Amino acid sequence: MNIVTPFFQQCTQIPEKTAFVEDEKTISYIDFKTRIEKISAFLQTKQTKNQCIAIALDRGIDAASCIYGVLSAGAIYLPLDIKNPTTRLNFIIQDAQAQFVIGQGKAPDWLTNPTLWLDISQIPVLESVSVAPPPTDATALAAILYTSGSTGNPKGVALSHQALANFSTWAAQTFELNQQDRIASLAPFHFDLSIFDLFSSLATGASIYFIPARLALSPSRLTTWLRNKHETTSRY
Repeated sequence: MNIVTPFFQQCTQIPEKTAFVEDEKTISYIDFKTRIEKISAFLQTKQTKNQCIAIALDRGIDAASCIYGVLSAGAIYLPLDIKNPTTRLNFIIQDAQAQFVIGQGKAPDWLTNPTLWLDISQIPVLESVSVAPPPTDATALAAILYTSGSTGNPKGVALSHQALANFSTWAAQTFELNQQDRIASLAPFHFDLSIFDLFSSLATGASIYFIPARLALSPSRLTTWLRNKHETTSRY
C-alpha cells in the first residue's frame, strides 16, 4: 500500500474537480497529479526510494505537490518549518539524513550543505512522467515530523504508511467526507493535523482551501472567509 494511492484512484473518477485553492490559484485533481508525476519521476532517477527528502516550502500547492511527489517515488517526506532558527533547521536535516532539500529559488544562506538543495521550479519534465505509486510495505516510513525542540534538540517522529492510512481512513469516516466537501486548511505541514488535510481530504475527493495566514489571528475576518468559501469542514 501507499498512502497516496487513494488520491490516484480519485483522479480517474473526478479528474477536473478542484483539488486545491490557494488565494487566487486553483488546481484540479488531474493537474495536481501531473505535478506529482513530474516530481516523482525526477526523484526516482536519483534513487531516492526509502530516503528522506526535506521540504522547505510554505504551506500551499507547491509544498503539497512535493509531499505527494516524494511519497509517489517511494521516499519519506520531512516538512520543515522554514521560520525556525537556522541551527534547528540544519540539525533536523542532518539528524534525518535528508538526501535532498526541496525549496524555491537558490539555496538559502542558512543551509549548511547547499549541495542538498533542489529548486522546485528547475525540476525537469522527463519523457515518461506517468508514474503510479510503487507498491509499498505498510510498515515502510512515509513521513518524519519533528517536535518543536522546546526542551532540547528536536526529536523526529517516524510515521509509516500504515499509520498515516489508519488515521486518514478514521478521519474520513468520522467526518463523513465526500466529493462535495470543502476543507479549510490552516495547519502547517510540519504539524500532525496536516495529515487530515493532505490525505483524508484527497482520498475522498474533497477540495482543500488554504486559509491565508493573515486571517489566522482575526476571528471575524476568518469567519467571513469561511462563509464566503462555503467551507464544510475545518480543523485547528
